[in-house]
Amino acid sequence: MRNEDISDHSSAEEMNSGLYTASDFKQALDEHTILSITGMDGKIVYVNRKFCDVSGYSKSELMGQDHRIINSGCHSKEFFKNLWGTILSGSVWRGEVCNRRKDGSIYWMYTTIVPFLDERKRPYKFIAISSDITEMKFHEQQLKHMEHDLDQKNREMQSIVFAVSHDLRSPLRNVQGFASMLSEHVNNLKKLTENISTENSGVQNTINEIGKEMEFSLGFIQSGVVKIDDLLNGLHVVLRMGSAPLSIQDLDLNEVVKSSLAEMTFEFMEAGVDVIEHDLPIVRGDRDLLGRVFSNLLDNALKYSSPTRQLVIEISSELKEDRVLIQVRDNGIGMSGDYEQRIFDFFYQMDPANSEGHGMGLYIVRAALALMNGEISVTSQPDKGSIFTINLPRSVNI
Repeated sequence: MRNEDISDHSSAEEMNSGLYTASDFKQALDEHTILSITGMDGKIVYVNRKFCDVSGYSKSELMGQDHRIINSGCHSKEFFKNLWGTILSGSVWRGEVCNRRKDGSIYWMYTTIVPFLDERKRPYKFIAISSDITEMKFHEQQLKHMEHDLDQKNREMQSIVFAVSHDLRSPLRNVQGFASMLSEHVNNLKKLTENISTENSGVQNTINEIGKEMEFSLGFIQSGVVKIDDLLNGLHVVLRMGSAPLSIQDLDLNEVVKSSLAEMTFEFMEAGVDVIEHDLPIVRGDRDLLGRVFSNLLDNALKYSSPTRQLVIEISSELKEDRVLIQVRDNGIGMSGDYEQRIFDFFYQMDPANSEGHGMGLYIVRAALALMNGEISVTSQPDKGSIFTINLPRSVNI
């Protein structure tokens, strides 16, 4: 075979291979992509099969028409003015377009319109490449409705809690007031019994026993009132966290921790707490929420301190790429592994009968950190203590 024949044969194979590749490419595009080509007058000069399938119009019905044939009326004049202004200037336009099918139903496309430019860089034709995003928009709309409903329910819940707490606080104040009055009467009764003669010691003993029982009962009443009031305050905090706007900024952790410690100065002095503070870095967070996090963790350490040793709290940190790990370590009563995840649940208390809290402190900590793109975990050993590890974004300026 001559070299010319071999060369011609090779060129033919390459051409055929190219044609097959273009054909395969077009077939692949037709399966996924909606294509149309429009002239400068806005008239459609080409549509692919996918365009016809999605719009419901045949090719003969679309050719020579402009895109107003599928206009849904959902977009403003400014929308199309911006679109045409962009492509007529020779730039590519991208965006979401809502169209109407032949049967009247609407569908959404994500569209890229590319202008063909002549030798003077002026457009003379436009190709629109689109993907059907109708299902995505449907789910997006559903999500918006769900968010709206959730927001409404949250507002309703807030109103209910605020109303209930307002209505409860009035009788609570009465109970607390009458309990204080009864306590004074018991003290007065004790003074009177001191003047009873020894011949009436039986009466004195009876009155003393009644006084002790009343004091015991009044103690329960007063602690119950405090616990209910504390619970209502906790509910207010939880509801406000979900609705109050956040102010995420760079925060000096040293300042935040010192402020939280200052709030507990009296309690810590009374309990003889030893606090070890290491130098802490700058983190990204909301000042009020982060302060609440540390206040709750410090309060939690005090509540679950060991009765057999001085409470020691150590606060340290470690840098991990774009995150900061803060450890709040205590030598309190600790807990078994069964409790390590459950303690962050709403209303959960390890020992409801003996706990002074309302079961929301650590839930508030986790919820507050989640709002700041943070996390918290705990490791603990019974009678050894606990380590709470906070994971927060590191300052971008470091």
